[in-house]
Amino acid sequence: MIVQAVNLMNSLKGPKQFIIPIYQRTYSWALKECGQLSDKTRGKEYTLADHPHLTSPMLELFNQFRKRVLNLDSSVTEEILKLYITYKSATNFVDVVPQKSRLRLSINMRFSEIDDPKGLCKDVTDLGRWGNGDVEVGLSSAAQLEDIMYLVTQSFERNMENGNH
Repeated sequence: MIVQAVNLMNSLKGPKQFIIPIYQRTYSWALKECGQLSDKTRGKEYTLADHPHLTSPMLELFNQFRKRVLNLDSSVTEEILKLYITYKSATNFVDVVPQKSRLRLSINMRFSEIDDPKGLCKDVTDLGRWGNGDVEVGLSSAAQLEDIMYLVTQSFERNMENGNH
């Protein structure tokens, strides 16, 4: 392979056909998404204070959930992003979008693979959402924590089994 510098504008001029893979066709590059990319490339750091819905009582519930997730394994890390908080080992296994009356969790598994005996999960396959995975579940009270952790643990274990640690 020969590597050389090229002018991007010259590369885009003239008749071209760009093929966009099916999995990328739902991507949206509006101003909001471009701003996020810009934040990442500028190295902007976010904190929980950047999430306006993380106030009492949602903050208390989030902290209970956070503690449980971080205690799954010493390899689990937390990354606070502009629109959500992600938990990963080497790859994301659950993402949290703080909302006014609940924490919306995106579980990084196929909907068809999750064991959901209480029917808490929603199939969000092919829907545009912040977060990773085809499974969405809401956490709105501490009473749900055991059931939610059962679902999150499945995603964590699946990611560990697949060598993503």
